[in-house]
Amino acid sequence: MNRQDKLAIIIFAIVASVVMVVLGVQWLVQASLPEHNEQTLCLADRKLAAHTVILVDRTDPITEAQSVSLRQEILRQKDRLAQFELMTIISIASRATAVPDPLFELCNPGTGDMANPWYQNPDMIQDDYEKRFGAPLDRVIEGLMVGNIAPQSPIIETIERVAKLENFSAAVGSRRLVVFSDLLQNSDGYTQYRVQPTVADLDAPYVRDHLPGLRDVEVTVVYIQREKSELLQTEEHVSFWRGFFERAGARVMPFQYR
Repeated sequence: MNRQDKLAIIIFAIVASVVMVVLGVQWLVQASLPEHNEQTLCLADRKLAAHTVILVDRTDPITEAQSVSLRQEILRQKDRLAQFELMTIISIASRATAVPDPLFELCNPGTGDMANPWYQNPDMIQDDYEKRFGAPLDRVIEGLMVGNIAPQSPIIETIERVAKLENFSAAVGSRRLVVFSDLLQNSDGYTQYRVQPTVADLDAPYVRDHLPGLRDVEVTVVYIQREKSELLQTEEHVSFWRGFFERAGARVMPFQYR
């Protein structure tokens, strides 16, 4: 064996050793990654760092412009999510169930931009994100574009039930509630259709009894304005709901009017 052959063997051995080390490090990193819940894509053994709940009022149809605003708001909230933060979309239906049935409830599994190029393939991570998170969300958004006509709109009751969800408790690091609605409450216990709602209604027994616990929750209201309801959707109505959320302990963002 000549000198060149020996040098080639040495170089091969060095390269092979480096490759083995790199593969070993990748294996160790992958093995140490936290386990996921395959249904929600959230971390299985850690508490939620943040949870965004979006309530969509589908008890009345919405205009095309309002549909665009709904889509934009959902996508804006999606873009705010860090990796493994949860987003839930719940429809405000004609009857508020004890445990709201979410239309969408998934954690952000991480985009390609969030991947570590040392041991992850950003393109594969992005493809997985689009398949398991982006595509299901797009399908839900499309379904929300069609409004319904319902006999009741139990907004207060739905918010109260959301506030009691285990994954929306104070144990969660950061909580956001987005309400896309005309906020015209209408249930057996309390309705805002019979007379003009006022701030004084905050002291009505039913409202007091169903005040949700939203301490430190960031609340964003996208206030859907309806031509047929302009006599009900007054400044007093807005003040009622701002007061409602403030009494519940929430941090209320400026209302968005659509």
